[in-house]
Amino acid sequence: MASAAVEHSRSYPPPHGSARPTRADMVPILGTPSRVSKVLRGKKRLSMAMVQRLRARFHIPADLLLPPLKKAPASRSTKRAAA
Repeated sequence: MASAAVEHSRSYPPPHGSARPTRADMVPILGTPSRVSKVLRGKKRLSMAMVQRLRARFHIPADLLLPPLKKAPASRSTKRAAA
């Protein structure tokens, strides 16, 4: 999910007159060149700080960068005997 989200941010239309971001452009946002590589390959997930920086830099909704929520397990109804 992380690599798809970052790739999405890289393909998001840049501000007028700007070039598309490169891996080097992602280093200040994600940390180190190694971390950028790991995120893009899907070996490392985005942290909340990374999501916030990507959102602020590229003006994209954070929910595009966050993994989908896991469904909560269905609750079982149990009947208790009246005391």
